Amino acid sequence: MKKNNLLSAFKIPLIILGVFLILIFAFMVIAPLISNTNRNKTPIVSITATNSKEYKLNEEIKPSDFDVVAKHKDGGTSTLSSDEYILSKKKIDPVGKETVLDITFSTNKDIKCTVKVKNNREKVVSFDCGYPDTTKVKAVLYTNGELSFEGEGDVLAFEDNEFPWLDYDEEENYPINAVSFAEKVQPKNMDYWFSGIETLTYIANIPTSVKTMISTFENTALEKTPDLSQCTQLLNINSAFASCKNLIAATTIPSSVIIAESAFDSCIELQKGADVSNAVGLTNASGMYSGCSKLLEVEVAPNTTDMSSFCSNCINLKNMPTIPETVKNMESAFLGCLSLEKLTNIPKSVEEMSSCFSSCELLEGTITINTNTENYSGIFNDAAIATTLNLTGSSSMLNEYASTSDNNRVLVNGKPYVEKEQQLTDEDY
Repeated sequence: MKKNNLLSAFKIPLIILGVFLILIFAFMVIAPLISNTNRNKTPIVSITATNSKEYKLNEEIKPSDFDVVAKHKDGGTSTLSSDEYILSKKKIDPVGKETVLDITFSTNKDIKCTVKVKNNREKVVSFDCGYPDTTKVKAVLYTNGELSFEGEGDVLAFEDNEFPWLDYDEEENYPINAVSFAEKVQPKNMDYWFSGIETLTYIANIPTSVKTMISTFENTALEKTPDLSQCTQLLNINSAFASCKNLIAATTIPSSVIIAESAFDSCIELQKGADVSNAVGLTNASGMYSGCSKLLEVEVAPNTTDMSSFCSNCINLKNMPTIPETVKNMESAFLGCLSLEKLTNIPKSVEEMSSCFSSCELLEGTITINTNTENYSGIFNDAAIATTLNLTGSSSMLNEYASTSDNNRVLVNGKPYVEKEQQLTDEDY
């Protein structure tokens, strides 16, 4: 009897405790779920995102690294799952302290936000290189492989191309992968600066002050050239990107450039030449694309005078570009272009044509030649081997040009050429 009374004494408090626990559960768990469900029934109008993680070079940026909160039309908020939004980047930028990317709501591309994530970037070594005060500009190498030129003013010239960033103690552990310039760093001469750095793949920007870039990026691993459109003082890009074996995209050449000799020589992955439509200052394009074995499309700058060896050994080039009326030298311009088929015109301004189309096996159709130059040795040597090429135009030397062919498949105005000696004999009769 006493035992039953004891149980009865605890019965009411236990019931009250149970009800209290149920209320707490409903408030803490069920109510938010209901509230979240109701909010999700109203449209999302904006999203915000945060991410406190720091990323190393080549580390993947994952959607799950972000906390993304959606704001609904009724003013409520909800947390999005990682499959409800899309990142604009999966890798950090190769330069800078931060990487900026967009996060887009997957079911409405107009709803997005911009967020910055931290790049893991610590100083490895620094080189004083300002001019005239060496401390005014420093070339700082960071752990992410970025060589950043920081400070302000011009940069020293170094004897025998012994730039300090080409030979340093930590080179094996921290090779240079990318280059950037602070806005106030204003070098004029960048000749040979990064030549031979085979790990260099990215250039963030080029200072607007630069005037000469001879062999600046020769034999590096660049895949595309930096933007030169703002470099309005740039004059010389001789061999600037020569032997860049991975280069697939070429820059726009600014109007100030005068000489681009061998600028893209032996860029074996390059398929389209640089935009030269506004390169009105460019006159010397000798060997500009020589050895670009995959080149398919190319243009000649409007005021070019020297295009000797311009596209020599570009074995996949099929169409000859338009030749400006200013061109004087076309020696070996298309020598060894094994796939070249369609030709354009050779203007009367041309003074040198030796070996211009030598070893162009597939030449066919018609070419208009208006020059009377006597410098034409081997112009069609080993050309049009199994095809037929017809020479027309105002030139009085067409027979002489056709005579350089070894197989008599180069015609003059639709007929086999007549040798000079034969012409004289006919006149005697």
